[in-house]
Amino acid sequence: MSAIDAVAPYLTGALLLLSPHAASAASGHTRPPNHDHFTVTAAFVDPFSPIPILPDTELADAPTAPGPTFKVTPGMYLSASLVVRSPVSVVDFTVSASQVTNNDDAVISGATVDVRVVKPWFQAPGAWQSQRRERSGQPVLVPELLLHDWDLVTTNYGTRRNTVRLHGPQGTTYATFTGSPIVKSEVIPTTSDLPIMDSDTLLPFTLPANETVQFWVTVDIPKDLPAGKYKAALRTTKGPVLALTIDVLPFALPPPPLEYSIYYRGKLSPHDGTVSSEYKNAQQLSADLANIRRHGITNPTVYQRFRPKFPRDGRSDREAQRLLKEALATRQAQGLTSPDLYYLGRTTSNPTSPAELAQLERDVRAVTKIAAGHGYRNTFFYGIDEASGDILSSQRMAWSIVRSSGGRIFTAGRIDALADMGDLLDALVYQGLPSAELRSQAHATAANVRMLSYDNPQSGPENPAVFRLNYGLRLWQSGFDGAMIYAFQHSMGNIWDDLDHPIYRDHALTYPTVDRPLDTLAWEGLREGIVDTQYVGAVESKASSCRSDAGLRARRYLTQLRDSVIVDPASVRSELIDLALAMSPNC
Repeated sequence: MSAIDAVAPYLTGALLLLSPHAASAASGHTRPPNHDHFTVTAAFVDPFSPIPILPDTELADAPTAPGPTFKVTPGMYLSASLVVRSPVSVVDFTVSASQVTNNDDAVISGATVDVRVVKPWFQAPGAWQSQRRERSGQPVLVPELLLHDWDLVTTNYGTRRNTVRLHGPQGTTYATFTGSPIVKSEVIPTTSDLPIMDSDTLLPFTLPANETVQFWVTVDIPKDLPAGKYKAALRTTKGPVLALTIDVLPFALPPPPLEYSIYYRGKLSPHDGTVSSEYKNAQQLSADLANIRRHGITNPTVYQRFRPKFPRDGRSDREAQRLLKEALATRQAQGLTSPDLYYLGRTTSNPTSPAELAQLERDVRAVTKIAAGHGYRNTFFYGIDEASGDILSSQRMAWSIVRSSGGRIFTAGRIDALADMGDLLDALVYQGLPSAELRSQAHATAANVRMLSYDNPQSGPENPAVFRLNYGLRLWQSGFDGAMIYAFQHSMGNIWDDLDHPIYRDHALTYPTVDRPLDTLAWEGLREGIVDTQYVGAVESKASSCRSDAGLRARRYLTQLRDSVIVDPASVRSELIDLALAMSPNC
């Protein structure tokens, strides 16, 4: 059973049902009393709905209602979404946001509102639900990309193919992706080969007649913003003004109670960057890592090679190691300062000869010295990926050398890896659905092993509800130590062509461009899941020392939550907020 199959029964709900924590409105729709005078209809929707919003999605009729109130803590991001529809096309359509103000209409410094359009495009059969492409069937239209420029990607409903606009030195050109030829490894175009670039801000576009278009709104809440009610307005061309009411809560969230890592394949190149998952110039690397940090992940893996394998890795060992040091410095500059380094730039493999084992020992000592110079206390070296049986056990000599040389071991695999190699394994990136039973079994076999969740699912499905639930509250329920998600980006062929690999769809929580990654619905869903665990952590922390009735209620709730079947994480968050507020006056 796949991770998607396992969670599917719990991912039901109405499209226009607001998240329960967006509490004040009885309806998700916002229209002024004279809405008949407007061409465009607009409505708030659940940003993390498991039901895709497509051009033929109808907006249900609803009475006039005020906009919802969104609850958020200082220093966090608020995510909202609205849909618009018009019976006629509207030229130069846009959604513009006012500044955030308080009840006295004073502008809140540092609070920014970013509006993007959610672009549906054609992906390989199996999209929305699977990381693999189905063996038969036509490409599927799914919403995924969060763009400032609606026209960066265009779709042809007849051919079911996408065209992407390129901004090269010779002017504007277009690339149409057809899935041909079929390839079995990464395609790595340079930034000159595939100059894809989004706008910095939302651009006006022609709103098609009788098609529903979704927008994504992100509000950055300053860390020092006092609790209270704030507001912003979302103005739609030839449509209503929607009120965005923000209730800033009187407490801050702690860091997540789980460790969040992600397989980040990007490597700093001595040459030009690429529009792929593999090689980045300095600007791209910095932008990727900043984006990862903003989405709640504090310790992505490092693939930067210790020795060059390809020309883009450097022309010599010395250059490769200089690039490694620059990559680690960039991580630090972007606030990624975990004491643990998950390193895949020099894997353990399974050598047995004295010469190979001696070389492994020298490399481990050299890498750990470089890592220590950048603040890392523990450097984890990666074993053979998903190994089992004889291949798994063939690494024993190599892993022993790594451990005796000051390194630690992590690898992806099944629970049987602990029975075979648990005495040498420091972190198991578990392949499959995590559970409390697996965590108990792991502790019984290897008491100190770190259990991280992977393939639950891998990136590929566009559905934000899956990533929010599976890597958020359900992961906390399992008792696992955290997650190492595969992957931020992995080009199966050309990452902008979902049809050019015979088995897999591109693994893309974001998409590369010439300067920065493009976010997706799934990526935002993952961030929201991480924030859900932070609300759990806030209540756990308060309840542990709170002796009032409110503290007792909170502890009972958390105990029940561990074993509950969670259908709607937004409802859980609403209850957690209420519990935290109830404890605030007396604890």
